[in-house]
Amino acid sequence: EHLRDLEVPGQVGPAGQSVQPDRSSQPGQPGLAQPGQPLPPGARPRLRDVILTAAGAGLVDQTAYAQAGLFAVEVAVAAQLAAWGIRPSLVAGHSVGEITAAYLAGVFSLQDACALVAARGLAMQALPAGGAMTAVAAPEAEVTAVLAGYPGVEVAAVNGPAATVISGDAAQVEAAAAVLAARGARVRALAVSHAFHSAAVDPALSALAEVAAGIAYA
Repeated sequence: EHLRDLEVPGQVGPAGQSVQPDRSSQPGQPGLAQPGQPLPPGARPRLRDVILTAAGAGLVDQTAYAQAGLFAVEVAVAAQLAAWGIRPSLVAGHSVGEITAAYLAGVFSLQDACALVAARGLAMQALPAGGAMTAVAAPEAEVTAVLAGYPGVEVAAVNGPAATVISGDAAQVEAAAAVLAARGARVRALAVSHAFHSAAVDPALSALAEVAAGIAYA
């Protein structure tokens, strides 16, 4: 069977903070252990333990583990769908989900995808902690108009016609969110370690570009 399209989220996408992996894969079926290890060999605790056990308490929100965990779950879900004979005609992704989508589309190998995910997560994890992100139930244009008064805040993602995410300096994000809330928009602070999808993470680009340059592309 063919699935028309498959969208894979990022860490702060509409589904990225509510993934619940299935522990019930049977022997011989695709499962969370199958996709590979998008963290360096010897990383402790293991990614699987962070996702599925109490060992992950306090770690699953660290971006190195969060990004690797999302990638592993997304690839495992795609593998399970394929095992059932269901394959998407189109794939698209946001944030780390773009890497998942590119792998599923055959852009690069699983090994290279894991290397890219690991480099991305670890480079961002190495940045100074701080910043904030908030989901706002308002159109991008409305949010952007408010952000004109807060130069330390940017639109990080547009997840729908009235679903916008802002990112940047923590104090300014909070202040901008308060203005938007006063105008009637629902706002929700996201559990993140850094101000992703903002200029604050630009210092991670060089490390990621180095790894990306050594990957074989289809």
